Amino acid sequence: MEFLSMICIPINISLMLYTGDGQDRESSLNLYLTARAPTIWNLYTLVILGVVTEHVLLGLKWMIALAIPDLPSDVSTSEQKRGEVEKMVNGLILEKKARSGAVDYADILA
Repeated sequence: MEFLSMICIPINISLMLYTGDGQDRESSLNLYLTARAPTIWNLYTLVILGVVTEHVLLGLKWMIALAIPDLPSDVSTSEQKRGEVEKMVNGLILEKKARSGAVDYADILA
């Protein structure tokens, strides 16, 4: 899933910068930028804009991924306690099995 989201950012940036609506075959963003400053915006500067925008968005995604943990703290605490709880339950089952002379798990529960 992480790979897919990393691939989607540059693809979407490229589509936004270079894909037209069918009539004039230029993107709305390209038309807007070249209308505002035709001497600045050409193919070279649009490529640089796309690369810079891509890197900014990937960096932002990376910082957000670092800031938000994959597991909530209560889940990770429960996972840490799981081994101890399993040992305790297995000990209680074996103790009850030894006291009652049970053969299988159904006998222990009875």
